[in-house]
Amino acid sequence: PLHFIHSAGIADPENLDSISAANLEAHFQINTIAPTLMVKGLLPLMEKSRILFISSGLVDFAIGGLSAYSMSKSALRALQRSINEELKPDKAICGVLYPSIFDSPMQTSLREATDFVSADLFKSYEQEKKLHTASDVASFVKNVLLNTSNEDFKSKVWDVDNTQHVEVSR
Repeated sequence: PLHFIHSAGIADPENLDSISAANLEAHFQINTIAPTLMVKGLLPLMEKSRILFISSGLVDFAIGGLSAYSMSKSALRALQRSINEELKPDKAICGVLYPSIFDSPMQTSLREATDFVSADLFKSYEQEKKLHTASDVASFVKNVLLNTSNEDFKSKVWDVDNTQHVEVSR
């Protein structure tokens, strides 16, 4: 079986009242269109495969300045549901995972962004030591991908902050 993880992402802060078409297009290109086309291209190679999309809790709530990111990750969630509806399970199933806030280049860029209304929030995550390590998140991703039942894999929104999810994935 082929396992495909889409974890690429772009979060270029811009307030909704001034957001550009180019910013929206960039977010959707990286966060939604690219994984759609990659899955489509890999379909001939898939048999009993798993697809895992790394999404964001921003699907369920908003942080000022990140509306394009939130919208594009919401569309990724819709893609996950469509894959599970349209593909036969013996071809591929698709899961989605929220990695929470973790120490990553994206976090650094959000802390350092100028004219970003929520930059202080991202600075506080680091100052208050609220960031997960990339290694811990990677272990969680690996466990969800390899150690969950097919039904759980495709039906749960896996969240690294949910202790029940962490236990199930081990």
